[in-house]
Amino acid sequence: MKFAKLIYKASVDGSISVEQQISEAEIESRLGRSLDTSKQFEKSLRYDITRTVCNILSNATIKYSGLNNTLTDSLQKNLINIFFCLHDYGYCYLIIDETSRIIDVNNNKGTIKLIDKAYEITKITQKEAAHKSLEMYGVVTDTMYSVLDERGMLGVFSPAKGTEVKPSQALKLYNAFKSIFGVKKGQRKFAITEVPMTYSGVNIPVADLKLIENKKEAVSSIARIYGIAEDMIQGGATFDNKENAIIQTYSDYKGLIYSWINQIEQQLISFRKAENYEVTFSGIPQLQQSNN
Repeated sequence: MKFAKLIYKASVDGSISVEQQISEAEIESRLGRSLDTSKQFEKSLRYDITRTVCNILSNATIKYSGLNNTLTDSLQKNLINIFFCLHDYGYCYLIIDETSRIIDVNNNKGTIKLIDKAYEITKITQKEAAHKSLEMYGVVTDTMYSVLDERGMLGVFSPAKGTEVKPSQALKLYNAFKSIFGVKKGQRKFAITEVPMTYSGVNIPVADLKLIENKKEAVSSIARIYGIAEDMIQGGATFDNKENAIIQTYSDYKGLIYSWINQIEQQLISFRKAENYEVTFSGIPQLQQSNN
């Protein structure tokens, strides 16, 4: 069995942890032994999150005492720019002209400085906080595909009694087995060995991997970082859960916009009161129904 482990050290079996199993699958993927899709899946979820954030902020309407003015109009148009500058750097600057119109958003200098409060406390940007969860989502999703679809035949070769297999022979046997069976489904040939060997098949403990649970947890973690109720983007959410998730998420983003308004008004010399601003999402049916 000692030599069997040497022969089969790259395989997934029940003697290593979930973390190690995921790590092994990722390594094999990057070496080209299965589809290298982890980055694609990570990018896919990043796109989904970004689109959701943009949809939320694009639907916001900002008024002051029921009316529009140059500040509310320009703030409304720059919500996405503000969000992603804060997302990347933890802070951003607004350049405001003499008519109180926001004419630029950057991370260098300006009239007003906005701070992501979480960044102010932790010194960790939203982008940095999301990176690991996004990466794990990609790895777990890639593992699901590589383990379930691309692994091919798995097993352990045990030397016959009284037979010694030297490390060089073990490596040779491992390479021969790999070249014959490969990692694709449907290849069913026989391996011929130079010494008497007994082959035992190995079942992948897919249930022990808890891939679906790990994937859902990764999505939930990313959703929390972006202030999105997970049922908005999590597959399999019930109708009622999704409705409630939409209401909760838009309410949270309304609070986020109010926090930016407060920071702006604290730094501007004006007679406007932050409590007189109105932030609404008139294009979202779920919010209208909840207000009735």
